[in-house]
Amino acid sequence: MAALTGIEKLHGNLPMLQNLIKRDPLMYKDDFCTQLAHFESELKIFQMQPQKASAHFGNLVTFLSHCMACYREEMREANFTDRLIDLITEHYSSLKPKLRGKLVQCLVLIRNRGLLDSIKLFGLLFKLFDCEDKQLRASVFGYIISDIRNNCLKGSNNKEVKRVKVFVYGQLQDGSAKVAVKTMTIMAELYRRRVWNDERTVNVIADACFSDTPKVAGAAMRFFLGIEQQMDQIEGDEEAAERALFESELPNAKKRQHSKMTRKRKRQMERATNKVKKKRQKMQGEKDPQLLFKAIEMVNDPQGFAERLFKGLKKARACTFETKLMMIDLISRLIGFHKLLILNFYSHIQRYLNSPTQQSVTRILAALLQACHEGLPAEELLTVVRTIADAFVVDRRPADVICIGINSIRGMIARVPHILEESQMKSLVGDLVQFKKNREKGVVVAARGLINEVRVLYPALLKAKDRGRDHKKDARPLLFGEAEVASGNIDEDGNEIDSDEESGEEDADAVQAGFVTPADLEGLRKRRRAAKEERLAIVRAGREQKVREKKGGSTNLEKKRKKNFGMVQQSAEVRRKMKVSLKQQQSRMNKKLKKMRMDAKCSNKKINKRRK
Repeated sequence: MAALTGIEKLHGNLPMLQNLIKRDPLMYKDDFCTQLAHFESELKIFQMQPQKASAHFGNLVTFLSHCMACYREEMREANFTDRLIDLITEHYSSLKPKLRGKLVQCLVLIRNRGLLDSIKLFGLLFKLFDCEDKQLRASVFGYIISDIRNNCLKGSNNKEVKRVKVFVYGQLQDGSAKVAVKTMTIMAELYRRRVWNDERTVNVIADACFSDTPKVAGAAMRFFLGIEQQMDQIEGDEEAAERALFESELPNAKKRQHSKMTRKRKRQMERATNKVKKKRQKMQGEKDPQLLFKAIEMVNDPQGFAERLFKGLKKARACTFETKLMMIDLISRLIGFHKLLILNFYSHIQRYLNSPTQQSVTRILAALLQACHEGLPAEELLTVVRTIADAFVVDRRPADVICIGINSIRGMIARVPHILEESQMKSLVGDLVQFKKNREKGVVVAARGLINEVRVLYPALLKAKDRGRDHKKDARPLLFGEAEVASGNIDEDGNEIDSDEESGEEDADAVQAGFVTPADLEGLRKRRRAAKEERLAIVRAGREQKVREKKGGSTNLEKKRKKNFGMVQQSAEVRRKMKVSLKQQQSRMNKKLKKMRMDAKCSNKKINKRRK
């Protein structure tokens, strides 16, 4: 067999040829053209049997992708990128996973070097979401996010950003079910990273709440219900991780780890010190994050959006109960945040409140409180309040149920104060106040909270002993449609007074306007449970810290267990065991067997006595 020449060896080693081409493209142009012709022949073979494509074909495509920047005219004439996209689009379901991933990576490489339009590449990548390859879908998802983020950070080509947005919005409507779900996830992730946090993106997601695909509609509603909490949590975790990394590197920069300071060790210490200084400057010089409006605030037509959701809720017979709960929660947040009027919503929720055993009743009550605001007529809520009182606040109910009912009524009074002007509320408040003498502490705390709320808003409804010393005798809630004109108290000189009492009332109003969680209605019982969990967490952390901080060798007991028998056979304890009589040994054995039988009886096991 004849030996290979130098050129043949070079053509057989594509990474080496790639390195040489990048150093001197003109000198190795003929070799590149040879490999390009080889690609043409390999492509014809591939098109005949795509399922049996060789690994060499993938290596050849990788080589051409890396060298494309050096020979742009030749690759443009060969129409390399378009042919590669058509090849993957036609045969992506039948290709081997390894080869398919390699071909997609080649296109991503070409795109990163600015040799491929983003829309052409995204057209292929979004189709790959239909592929039954989980690893490929994850990598495609990550690349789309990073590409869009990098283009938006540059901010130099606004037309390109708009084109990408139009394309992605179209995939949410025109793509398949899997593509639409992934597109919804991409848009939510871009919003979370503060890349696409504009009004148009939010309204496109709002339209997705009415999608025919249940997963898309559910993802869009979950976006409005929890995206801000996710952003706060993730940003807090990232900041904590960065601070922990800084604190871990700080000791290495402060102390000398060696007795002798050589040049190398001095350079290492200087690098560590400079690194810590840069991180400290970064942490100290961090600017406040850009103000981000809530997604629910940027909806263009909140009244129409809420009415469409409520109309879908009434017709949603095939939906799961969890989906209905999400729709109720989202409608209530829209009503509470934008002060909307959808009067049929309260009668619809009232059907779920006839029994405290209703599934997820605390979530429904929390949604009811979110939908209450001062612009709501009291007549619409009066029957709901009466229903809650009759179903929850009854002596025969458990303490936690009574507590939830009283806290719910208190929350509705705080958000709609003019409901206290209704004639039926005086007798109802009088009945609820009587629970302050209940034997359960949680119920007592809930009843006293209701008393405090009524004492501030309308103390005339309470008895003299429940009004307190410092109450305002003439205090009454504003009537429906009435509003205060003055924003603060004015003294004789015309200056506005900013008292602690007014700031406290503003804080209370801010709390009332916020979202309600089911845990807020459970009251003292929930707080007790949380306190116990916090105590257990502190105890476990202390144990772990104690184990970590343990220094020195093993204990005396551990050393004693590991000793050789020859070292302890002359000890007093061993001698005492050797002098035990047979009768004492049998007595000890009988006691041990008796104990084993008692233990086995508890675990339903059988212990047989050893044969003599």
